[in-house]
Amino acid sequence: MSLGVPRSQDPWTGRLAKPREREVVSRPGKARLHLFLKTERIIHPQPKAYSRKNWASFWPETVLVRPKKRRFKLVALGGTFDFLHKGHRQLLSKAFSNSDKVIIGVTSDKLVRKMRKSHPVQPYKTRVRELEKFLQAKGRDRRARITRLQEPFGPPKTDPKVEALIVTSNTIESGKQLNKLRKRKNLPELVLVQTRFTRAQDNKIVSSTRIRNGEIDREGRLMQKP
Repeated sequence: MSLGVPRSQDPWTGRLAKPREREVVSRPGKARLHLFLKTERIIHPQPKAYSRKNWASFWPETVLVRPKKRRFKLVALGGTFDFLHKGHRQLLSKAFSNSDKVIIGVTSDKLVRKMRKSHPVQPYKTRVRELEKFLQAKGRDRRARITRLQEPFGPPKTDPKVEALIVTSNTIESGKQLNKLRKRKNLPELVLVQTRFTRAQDNKIVSSTRIRNGEIDREGRLMQKP
């Protein structure tokens, strides 16, 4: 397809335009809905007349780069999310970078009591409220579905649409157990996507317990001398 302009040299730098494989889509309603460009930019034969500021006057169509396709359509993860911290945020970021939609299971107060933790945990509503604020701040709330966990596995145990589970080294065995349950129900096994623990300033793992004990803050910074 010819656009009526040469594409060999950049008028601003004098360098040749570097090849780039990108799919771009023009503004809806225009004739060129799908246009595949092989160069970094279109070069106009009279560069002095077209600066970067008024480039849109020459090329009025809005060119949009199509976002990178994610690996999965739906993944799941679960946790208590007590004192939402840096480790939680990185776990969530791993999920959203790999999937279009994410199911986030949050342990209910009843399930927390069954887990017999050695320390108190924030109420379910408080934990969910902090999680929702984080998702909204990142613009991810429409891609997430928060569900209350009354038992350890939640929706991934029966939902055939879930493709993967985000785990850590502490929860990977639970993921394997979940896959056994899905296999018994003739459901496809989940891909277990393992993420590393987030380290604090002292190179120890960031955890809600350490935050509650006053050792570190939610960003993993030391609050007292080790």
